[in-house]
Amino acid sequence: MNKALDQETLTEGKPTVLLSTQIRIVAETNDISIILKNLEGGVERYEAAKLALSCLARPKRGDRVIVQCFSNEERIVTAVVESDDSQVEIQSDRDIAISCAGRFRINADEELVLTGRKKIQAETEQFGVKTVTMIVKASVFAGTIIKEVSIIGGTMEAVFKRMKTNTIDCFQSAKNLFRQTQETECVQSGSFAQKVSGSHVSEATYVAVLAKKDVRVDGERRPYQSLGLFGFAEAVDGVGASRRERRG
Repeated sequence: MNKALDQETLTEGKPTVLLSTQIRIVAETNDISIILKNLEGGVERYEAAKLALSCLARPKRGDRVIVQCFSNEERIVTAVVESDDSQVEIQSDRDIAISCAGRFRINADEELVLTGRKKIQAETEQFGVKTVTMIVKASVFAGTIIKEVSIIGGTMEAVFKRMKTNTIDCFQSAKNLFRQTQETECVQSGSFAQKVSGSHVSEATYVAVLAKKDVRVDGERRPYQSLGLFGFAEAVDGVGASRRERRG
């Protein structure tokens, strides 16, 4: 709809003269032109007009607009004067580029919606978001961080059907670490070492330790060697009794 004057008029050598500037009422709009209502002389007529390139506010039915009439019988809508519609629609059939030397702000008292049918892209040295609640919904989420990722917060909860993590080095540090696996937990490594400064208790229905060569246990006391199977069972029961006393 935002199209320039006819090239034939500009190349014929005939000057295009502005005849009048009027205020008309929009009767109908389409993708090609704007239909204006003309009530001059008491006779209701309808005339087609084009939309000026500088008039980004799309006229709607019932709007009062400024129309310039030219000698080549062209009518150009240059501005929307009044509209009963609560929404102002800005539309152009061309690309729009906005640039400024300083800051550019967009403020909305209620809601700000950005819609890109194919893509929304932002390029900047620093990108900051400050909000009370942030909700992101996507079918596929992919991100590439070249250097570092730092996340600080109070509580973090993640729920996935399947999670896979690949890294060269992984370090975890926590005051208390609790992990629960409902069915099977499998750890496979080249070497496995555990260092516990306090007590180390393992509880299971069956325990099997398999080694291709040696199994070594080193400690100040190894009661299972002298107590035998019955004594070892009593020792285990003693550990269980002490745990029940602490719980009580």
